[in-house]
Order: sequence, then structure tokens, then C-alpha cells
Amino acid sequence: REAEGLSTAEMHPVCTIMAGRTDDYLKAWVKQHDVMISAEALDMAGVAVVKNAYRLYKERGYRTKLLVAAFRNQHHWEEFIGGDIVLTITSDWQRKYNGSDVVIQNNIDTPVADELLGELMKLDEFKKAYFEEGLKPEAFEHYGAFLATMNQFLGGYDELIRLIRSYMIK
Repeated sequence: REAEGLSTAEMHPVCTIMAGRTDDYLKAWVKQHDVMISAEALDMAGVAVVKNAYRLYKERGYRTKLLVAAFRNQHHWEEFIGGDIVLTITSDWQRKYNGSDVVIQNNIDTPVADELLGELMKLDEFKKAYFEEGLKPEAFEHYGAFLATMNQFLGGYDELIRLIRSYMIK
């Protein structure tokens, strides 16, 4: 739009990272491959991915904001406090957060603990999500977290079609 001389003032682009889906995928992957890694590290995988991407976006001055989705634990909120990001928090998680005693302080720039990140770095599947060059664009559609998400979304669509069909054909 800018190249065409059109305004972008009303545009607010976002890039979604589903932190919880990263955690979900890695938990399933380590179970399937009999890999020992702490539950705490796996609960911080999505947080580490988001924080690394956030750092890159800020360093480069990208206009696009990160949008964090798929909340699975309190880290998916408290670790992003203070960030210039968008959080899509479900009402269930919002009620939990509202009733918590989490100290509201800037955590976005606090890195994931070295020992947890070190554990995660043992997983090539984590590195694919974490590093900027970890996953080539043409490989994204084959990445496990993406496949799991698409299969769930498509399954939901299939269920909706079955429901509609049940009302149409009695």
C-alpha cells in the first residue's frame, strides 16, 4: 500500500505464534521418541519461541506485532507481560489470571532460564521453531506442530459439516 501511496494508518498487521501448540507438539514428540526432558522445559518451549521472535521483531523495527495464541499454562501470559504484543486469551484463562497472585511486572525481556533453554536445544524439533533459519518456508507445511493444528482445524470443519448434514437429511 505504501508503494502505491496509500495509507497504512488503519492497518495493524499481526503474526500469530501459537505458543501452546509448540508445547503440545514437543510433548507429543518427546513421548513418541522416548526422549527425557523436564516438564518445566516443555512448558516453556512456546515462551522461548515467542520471546526470541519478539526480540528479532524489535531489533529490526518490524511494524507487524506478534499475536500469541493457544494458552496452556500461566507462563503463556506472565512471561509476556510488558510486551508490545497481542494476546488472544480465552475466557477460561482470563478468569484464572484475574484470580491469580502473579506479580504484574515487565517480563517480556527476561530470557528463558539457561538450563531450560539448554534442555530444549537438545531437540532438533524445538530448534526448527526457535531459530530464524530453523525451518525453511517450503518445509513449514510438513512441520509437526503445523500438521497437528491443521488436522485439528480440518477435523472441526468436518464435524460442522456432519452437523449441518444431519439437519439437512433427516
